Amino acid sequence: EAMVAIWHDEDRRWEAVASGGEVLRDEAIAQRGSRSVLEEVRRRQEPVLTWGDQEISIDSESIQSQHILGFLVVPLYFWDTTQAPVARRFGGCIYAHRTADRDAFTQQDVDVVVDIARIAQPTLNRE
Repeated sequence: EAMVAIWHDEDRRWEAVASGGEVLRDEAIAQRGSRSVLEEVRRRQEPVLTWGDQEISIDSESIQSQHILGFLVVPLYFWDTTQAPVARRFGGCIYAHRTADRDAFTQQDVDVVVDIARIAQPTLNRE
């Protein structure tokens, strides 16, 4: 599963577009992925990356029920151009997970998603 999840700070909620183009909101995100992982990335403002034989350190009901074995979640930042100086703020995540029936993430997968996030961030500014 993969999605781009956007954090709406004004009303403290997640919204995502899934890999099939479906728009997902809070509970629907939890049925297709892990809001706990999104929250962890938002809290730490750094990637949550597990691949190969790494253990998942986040425990949540959705991780267990979906048999998720690995995550690749990278934060996205937007720039608030209404302030001087321009301020960078957390805006969302690029999210992907793998389940038991899929191969583990590789370092190449991690590198690709990090590169995509770096390329996409400047064009995703909502201000």
